Amino acid sequence: MRGSESGFAHGTSGSPQSTFESWMYALKVLKNERAVENSMINENLVAELERKGVKFSRENMLFITRDKTGQIIWLENGSKGAGLEHIQMRHARDFADKVNVRESDIPAFLHRVITYGTVVENKIVKRHGRDGYSRKYRYAGRDYILTGIGLNGFLVSAYPID
Repeated sequence: MRGSESGFAHGTSGSPQSTFESWMYALKVLKNERAVENSMINENLVAELERKGVKFSRENMLFITRDKTGQIIWLENGSKGAGLEHIQMRHARDFADKVNVRESDIPAFLHRVITYGTVVENKIVKRHGRDGYSRKYRYAGRDYILTGIGLNGFLVSAYPID
């Protein structure tokens, strides 16, 4: 008979060992999530932006990458008018409905598409009196997103296309 003086069988639900193992598993999951988040920040690209004197917020940066055009592109938390807050506010439903991406997964999805996708359309457009890039990316065999990117590389907006 397996038992202990605490009244819990060794390794059963509610036992100290089981609780400890649950905590260790939760810690491992949290470390993996942070590693994924941190892998979306390439410190060499951040340093390159700094050397070029580009204005950005390191604290609010969610990812930074280089797309197939060679441009450094980054996403920040942003505001209602630009960045992740804008994308989530205006296009979260589109991401869910068209490409089955949850709101919380939008940054990782955009990072993957911009990093590994092919630019199939690239043009300079003027929005609100400012020039920027309108780019369409193809990823995994289909056209996925249309983006608005500042000339400096800041990801202003993005949404999935049909």
